[in-house]
Amino acid sequence: MYKRQDVSILLAYYKLLDDVRDESALRRIGAGIAALAMRRAKKKAERRRPELAEAVRRGLEELSRLEAQKETSLDRTADAFARILRAMADGQSAENTKIMREIFYHTGRWLYILDACDDLAEDHKKGVYNAVAARFAISDGVLAEEARAHLAATLEQSLAAAARAFELLKTRQHGEIIKNIVYLGLPSVTAEVLSGVWRQRRRQHERPV
Repeated sequence: MYKRQDVSILLAYYKLLDDVRDESALRRIGAGIAALAMRRAKKKAERRRPELAEAVRRGLEELSRLEAQKETSLDRTADAFARILRAMADGQSAENTKIMREIFYHTGRWLYILDACDDLAEDHKKGVYNAVAARFAISDGVLAEEARAHLAATLEQSLAAAARAFELLKTRQHGEIIKNIVYLGLPSVTAEVLSGVWRQRRRQHERPV
């Protein structure tokens, strides 16, 4: 009953602590108040799932350290985030749990890199760290064609690894839905983010009527 709730609570709490360190003064105050309000729920989640809580805490601390030191290795930062998601895997059997950990890891790696791609222009404008910009020395918030091709290849590799793991699952609850997401949905998102279509569409939705 509490498994998904605990994951959300732990991630939200440590994300708020990260915002306290990194955001503007006004946002730091808001994040600090929200973190204090969540402390009781966070402690309950820690008691229910101590191993997960420790994995999330260590993973986010490592990711924050890498980002603070402006790490230029995209693999290292993406790996730190992917290991956090891997810790959240929970299958129906020991074998399925091992496979789900692989799916979560490779999907997490894909998510971290693609999110950095989507945030390039905004992070450049704010002057904040971006793992993709650090790796490819992007100074104007725009991906060069060579960098775009490299990112497309590494993102495709992550999704292919997640798909291979998915095929090993013996019990597939909502299998067809997940299969469509892995084989069709996520590759489509990759293409839209790298081409800039994803951000343009989001801006249109955010534009006041």
